[in-house]
Amino acid sequence: MLVVSATLLGINYSSSERSNAFVREATNTQASDRAKAALTSLAQAKATQIGAKLASALQAAEQLAVVNASIGKIDDNGKPLLNIPREQLSNLARETLVASPDLLSVYITWEPNAFGSSDDRYAGTQVNGYDGTGRFIPSWYRGSAGEILLMPSPSIESQKRLPTGVREGEYYLCPRETRKACAIDPALYDLEGGGQTLLASFSAPI
Repeated sequence: MLVVSATLLGINYSSSERSNAFVREATNTQASDRAKAALTSLAQAKATQIGAKLASALQAAEQLAVVNASIGKIDDNGKPLLNIPREQLSNLARETLVASPDLLSVYITWEPNAFGSSDDRYAGTQVNGYDGTGRFIPSWYRGSAGEILLMPSPSIESQKRLPTGVREGEYYLCPRETRKACAIDPALYDLEGGGQTLLASFSAPI
């Protein structure tokens, strides 16, 4: 009887251990599946939010490009499709930044003498978004306190490679060279008045 009892206890203990192990494994699998599902759902939600912000930035660039391109077009009567001076066009970029809290900077950059061939009129000017060449290159950005500031677009033609491997002027060079909208990896840019900021750029060609 003692042998039988010991055997039965041994069988019962072994069976109980297997049952407990099965329960633990099933519980762990269910918990893992729930965690994976929750993380996947969270990642998808965040990806959607980020995607919407990136799409909004690109849309703002493309809309500004359409306005700028209209300046160079003529209507059926041979007159400019859109006649807007530099100051007003710069203000349009500023208001685009004001109305878009997710954007850190909005810039318009024209080739030399492409805007009405009037760069000479502004040559020597180093305020209001000019760098002394007279080229129309205003860049509005948010200061450290959230204020809206103006500087010339930096490093426009620079082929210098940043630590990320991206050219310093990639935000301008890419749409000019490809004739397509470009999304540029984040890079550090110097701000007028000191300091740097990390910017991912969305540019559209005019």
